[in-house]
Amino acid sequence: MNRQSRDYFVHIPKTGGSSVRTLITLNYLESERLNLYGTQPEIFNACQQAKRHGLDPHFIQGHMPVGVHHYFNDSAPNYYFFLREPVARTLSDISHCMRNPKHGFYHILGDPQLDMQQRLSLAKDIIYYRNNMTHYLSEVFFAAEVGLPDLHRAIDRVWKSPFVGITEQSEKSLLIMAKKLGWKYVIPQKMNVSKQPPAIPVEDTRQACESFLTFDIELYQIALERFELLVNCYGGLLDEATEELLMLIERQGVEHPQLQQSTYLVGDALTVPVADIATNLSKDSPLRRWIAS
Repeated sequence: MNRQSRDYFVHIPKTGGSSVRTLITLNYLESERLNLYGTQPEIFNACQQAKRHGLDPHFIQGHMPVGVHHYFNDSAPNYYFFLREPVARTLSDISHCMRNPKHGFYHILGDPQLDMQQRLSLAKDIIYYRNNMTHYLSEVFFAAEVGLPDLHRAIDRVWKSPFVGITEQSEKSLLIMAKKLGWKYVIPQKMNVSKQPPAIPVEDTRQACESFLTFDIELYQIALERFELLVNCYGGLLDEATEELLMLIERQGVEHPQLQQSTYLVGDALTVPVADIATNLSKDSPLRRWIAS
């Protein structure tokens, strides 16, 4: 198994990847995709098992680090990922932990007697929460503390990857990602919209978070530059298609509100008939024109 170029989606937690998963289900057959989750040894073992079974997936995705391509001897991997404003991502990640007793850090952060400031104080001592995005893109993947060389490696990945999405501009990001991958379906089922974390003074929150997110903050600023360059490659049709996609996703929120707090795994059945919606777009629809262009 030595494919020269394969596509990888690094799903960094709380960056909007659950909605991307729905598009992966729509655009790939089960035999064409591989899902990876777990610890580094678990991810390695899953890759080895896939090779032993002779699998040659076109698209590999999951909560996995950049570097998985080494297990498949890929010489020119294409990595796709979304980055999010680091403080907002961290607060959302902690809030997710608080709601899920099965979360690995729930026993530390889930105590209802704690306020958010106390949780942040505890989170900064957990390597997973310190510069989380840098860990995913630098190949360190929580095996050790990241340092400046790791940040530079993550930044290099941002510049060299064919795509970097921005969670705060998720619809526009999805359309660009779909275009680069040649996807037929571009309307996701919107999933896992996090509840707002407990209200505390914004500046107090930011100061507490920024103390252990220094590298992620720098990485995110570079990602914004890279994303702007990607956007500038397309004309006004991207804006029109984004506006139509936003409208369709807002309609989902009204018609299927229960999905907003649900988690979706690749291969699960879809509740929203997004494939039918895409098929029935009018001929002059910006989304239809975006797919065809």
